[in-house]
Amino acid sequence: MIGADIRSLMAADYAAAFAIIKRVYPEYPEIHAEFTQRFNASLNPQTGSYSLYWVGAFENETLCGFAAFAQSSMSDSCWELSWNSIDPVFQGKGLGTALIQHRLAEIAKLSTFNEAHIFVHTMPTRLYAEAGFAPVFEGTGKAVLWKTITTYA
Repeated sequence: MIGADIRSLMAADYAAAFAIIKRVYPEYPEIHAEFTQRFNASLNPQTGSYSLYWVGAFENETLCGFAAFAQSSMSDSCWELSWNSIDPVFQGKGLGTALIQHRLAEIAKLSTFNEAHIFVHTMPTRLYAEAGFAPVFEGTGKAVLWKTITTYA
C-alpha cells in the first residue's frame, strides 16, 4: 500500500471526492447526484436521515479514495459500510482494504455493544471477502455481505 494517511473528510474535500466519483462511475450521473446529496446531508445531520461518517485516504494531501460508514436503522448494534471509492489512478495499491480496516476499527470504538454487526451492499465482493465478510445474498449486480466484530464496549 502506498503511504496513505486516512482521516475524516471535511466539506473542503467535497470537490476532490466528487471528481473521484465521476472517474469511478463515469456513465452513472444518478450516482453523482446521490453522492452529492448524501455527502452534503451528512455535513448537516438535521437534513439527513442518518449520519454518515466519511473517511479519505490521502497521499501528500491528495485525496486518493474515500469511503463511508453509518449506524444502521435496523439495530443499534448494526453498521453499514458504503461508498468505497478509489480513484482509478490509485487502484490496486491496497487503499480499498485500508479503508475497510479503518472503518472496522472506528466502528469497534464507537459501538456501545460487545459485538457490532456490519453489512455492505456491493459488487464486486473480493475486497470484502478478503476482509472476512461472508455473503448473505448474491444476485445479478448486487450482493450483501456480513461480518461480526468484537468491540471495545
